[in-house]
Amino acid sequence: MKTETIATSIVGKGDTKERAIGDVFRQVPQSVREKVSGTCFRIQPIDVTLSNAVEFRKKEKFLGFLFPRTRIEFRVTAQVVVEVSSVDVEEVDFTLKQESLSITQHLLQLR
Repeated sequence: MKTETIATSIVGKGDTKERAIGDVFRQVPQSVREKVSGTCFRIQPIDVTLSNAVEFRKKEKFLGFLFPRTRIEFRVTAQVVVEVSSVDVEEVDFTLKQESLSITQHLLQLR
């Protein structure tokens, strides 16, 4: 087992502020797994810094003049620092157990 600290930058977006920030936290495990060799079994956030938060507003009209509406999208860029505990699969020693079945055993056990 090894423990390391990883910093990653993640961009989240959504139609509300809460969904944009939630999208950042939803992407943390995937982003960390890409940077860690081995199998992660614990990802613990240490620090989160929102570096950029932008609100986009766009006015739309159907066929250029019907049904006007305003679409809003929020984008958040966050720097996330996490502590990751993982197991390196290459360091695990596996023992080989092999069995050979006769034809009748194979037919009876349907393996």
